[in-house]
Amino acid sequence: MEAVLQTKGLLSLPPNPKIRASLYPSQGLKRRLFAAKPKTLSGLSLSSNGFPRFPSVVSKPNGFPTKDGNLHICRAEAAAAADGQPLFGEAEKPKLLGIELSTLKKIIPLGLMFFCILFNYTILRDTKDVLVVTAKGSSAEIIPFLKTWVNLPMAIGFMLLYTQLANVLSKQALFYTVIVPFIAFFGAFGFLLYPLSNHIHPQAFADKLLNVLGPRFLGPIAIMRIWTFCLFYVMAELWGSVVISVLFWGFANQEKLKMGTMESLKFLVSSKYIRDLATLVVAYGISINLVEVTWKSKLKAQFPSPNEYSSFMGDFSTATGIATFTMMLLSQFIFDKYGWGVAAKITPTVLLLTGVGFFSLILFGGPLAPALAQFGMTPLLAAVYVGAMQNIFSKSAKYSLFDPCKEMAYIPLDEETKVKGKAAIDVVCNPLGKSGGALIQQFMILSFGSLANSTPYLGGTLLVIVLAWLAAARSLDTQFTALRREEELEKEMERAAVKIPVVSQEESGNGSRLGGSSLNLAAGDSTSSSSETTPRKV
Repeated sequence: MEAVLQTKGLLSLPPNPKIRASLYPSQGLKRRLFAAKPKTLSGLSLSSNGFPRFPSVVSKPNGFPTKDGNLHICRAEAAAAADGQPLFGEAEKPKLLGIELSTLKKIIPLGLMFFCILFNYTILRDTKDVLVVTAKGSSAEIIPFLKTWVNLPMAIGFMLLYTQLANVLSKQALFYTVIVPFIAFFGAFGFLLYPLSNHIHPQAFADKLLNVLGPRFLGPIAIMRIWTFCLFYVMAELWGSVVISVLFWGFANQEKLKMGTMESLKFLVSSKYIRDLATLVVAYGISINLVEVTWKSKLKAQFPSPNEYSSFMGDFSTATGIATFTMMLLSQFIFDKYGWGVAAKITPTVLLLTGVGFFSLILFGGPLAPALAQFGMTPLLAAVYVGAMQNIFSKSAKYSLFDPCKEMAYIPLDEETKVKGKAAIDVVCNPLGKSGGALIQQFMILSFGSLANSTPYLGGTLLVIVLAWLAAARSLDTQFTALRREEELEKEMERAAVKIPVVSQEESGNGSRLGGSSLNLAAGDSTSSSSETTPRKV
């Protein structure tokens, strides 16, 4: 039995061919054997045996249509040849340092805005502590009362006002409408309120009230005593939470999902993964609050003068910036070398180790005094330095490791859980972490009479919270790793699913070349033209 053999573009004919009109179009064989070579452009065939190559549908003997697959191969070859570069006829956009100029026009102004906002916040943060802690008749005990009973209501009221303004103003108008009162207040404080503070602070009335109520109410009474300084403290806190978190990122980013408090609580309870992540956020807020207030009380005892206190806080901010920059450089190595779990445990571990040293120097300073005297330090000065190291390392680890870990933890979640989880943590956990530490300190100060008397119990509370933090980080690491493995498996399956139709298409193309000469003739295609459009190996 003689058959038609087709191999790599060569056509062998039987000795006694029988022309069948049902299989061959008129003059089809002559046209295929003697047609001129089709024109090409950049190695891509534009025609097939004189006919333009476009997607065509021809009828098969079984009645099912088939599409010419060569066009897909041409597209794949063109995309591979481009290799990420602009295609033929497409102009390359101008770039500077690998970034398009149109993108730089947005990045540079936003970067300058963010730098100025953070620069002001650093100055305000150090100044507010100096004013309220070193003022006459005040101490670090004022801070937890100030955060709970003044700062929190002001923040809630401000956000209610902000929500109303956001409904009627554009983003740009809203930004300027909110930031102008801050500028006006800080200007008025510098030129009016601070110079007149000795005349407008009710010192005599506060002294009488303190004699009646007792020293355990020193913090609440101090709020009334130095009300202008407390107002400065609240405005500085609002600058950090409102101007940076709400105004700038609301001006730069798109709107995010907003959830109510009860809805957020229900969502937090429903997911173990989100609960563990919320534990991390709340534990950090409470821990850093417990440590900071105790450290600032010892700092005032060591540096009672406002100038000395302010000078030390300036050095503290500089050291924090240097440590944070260094940790930023090391963070990528830590993530690549040790993974998410180790990076997430570094911040609580630093807090735990430095916290043990800090509270040990406070509680057991007497027995350690002779040993510290050999280094020219008193237990109080050593506690101040260890507390400073604790805050520096904790904040640098928070900015470089804790915050990235928190954001990375959302990556494996589905879109709904990711959006709702972030909204729930922003609504419940961030305020709970800040106010939770303040409430614990208020309870202990009012129960034991002073911050110094409650220091041992604050140390024990810190230990329990950090251990719960480490347990939540370990649990979250297990869940995070499992979700990442599932995600990688899904990606591998998607890659395999993408490869399958490509291979089958190539196999069907090869099969048509090897065995289907009659079909090729009917479709108006040839083996030689098909070989021109096959992807090449470079």
